[in-house]
Amino acid sequence: MNDDYSFFNERRRLLQGTGSLVALASLPAYLTANADELQATLDGLQQREGLVVYRDDEAHAAAFADILARAGLNCRPLGDDPVRQWRDTLAIEAGKPGFPVLGLTSWPDFLLMSDMAREKRKHVQLVMQHGVEQPGREKWPAILALDYLQLQGKAAAIEELARKHMNGQQYKTNTRTLFSWLIA
Repeated sequence: MNDDYSFFNERRRLLQGTGSLVALASLPAYLTANADELQATLDGLQQREGLVVYRDDEAHAAAFADILARAGLNCRPLGDDPVRQWRDTLAIEAGKPGFPVLGLTSWPDFLLMSDMAREKRKHVQLVMQHGVEQPGREKWPAILALDYLQLQGKAAAIEELARKHMNGQQYKTNTRTLFSWLIA
């Protein structure tokens, strides 16, 4: 028996990898399908500054980050040790005044990021839960990313974004969800 429990990390990576393959296969190529429309929208917005963290093995989060990267935000995938990653590199970027931190992650990753951001005197402005599989709304990560880009840091805009995307949705306990969030 392996007493150091190191097999949990390998099992986690295997399960995440296979889940990502299924998600990638089922996710439509909406970035290329509406490339001209997307580029026109991005051109209409001024370039933004900010840090985006996401899991690159989660197709929806990667699509969310791709849109934000096209708008000039610095996108960083989270590794196996997000705390060490924060301490080594992300805290320097996140510590800049007026520099928001965005993410589309799991709940544990959000909790880690929000706790560490408090060290930089940054606080959670918005957290929303999203069902990963939303029938009829396959483009939700791209729409969500564009909506985040249009926030100006005003409380009314943040409340409107929450109303638009949450809309009283309730998720069953067996539904896979991600959480989008804004820390400033």
